[in-house]
Amino acid sequence: MKYLNILVVFAFFMSACNTTTTTNTEESIVDQNFNQDSPELQQADQVNTISADPWSSNQLMAPNLLAQKIQNKELNDLKVYSIGFDNVIQGSEGFGPAKDEENLDKFRATLEGLDQDQEIVIYCGCCPFASCPNVRPAFQLLTNMGFTNAKLLDLRENIKVDWLDLGYPSIQG
Repeated sequence: MKYLNILVVFAFFMSACNTTTTTNTEESIVDQNFNQDSPELQQADQVNTISADPWSSNQLMAPNLLAQKIQNKELNDLKVYSIGFDNVIQGSEGFGPAKDEENLDKFRATLEGLDQDQEIVIYCGCCPFASCPNVRPAFQLLTNMGFTNAKLLDLRENIKVDWLDLGYPSIQG
């Protein structure tokens, strides 16, 4: 009976070793077939980059709060910048899509003349945050330049749904 227990333990151990070896072999094959130059890996890296948010939840501004500030003419100490395709919000200044280096450079030049404590709100609104190519480079620029009171307008869907459809102040109307 003692030898049977040892044999069962040995068989279990060997089984576990074979599973590990198989898994490692499978991983090696996958690694060989999924090299760094593969389009799949590059696409995965792009998704990971896009999903990394350089802002915290307390750095998001609700659209109704900004709309209220605009309606109450409380923009004296607040700068609002469009870093997307369209300059839509009343009182904002547009630079074009921040994914383009020349637009980001124009934005940087404007920021260089401001106090680092300046309240700044940026927005794009072309699409949901998860896939927006403009909000991350612009917000990262604000962070890198040391701005301590930077906010991102919380346009979860897009500028139409989260701003225009709600009747908030726009340049067009």
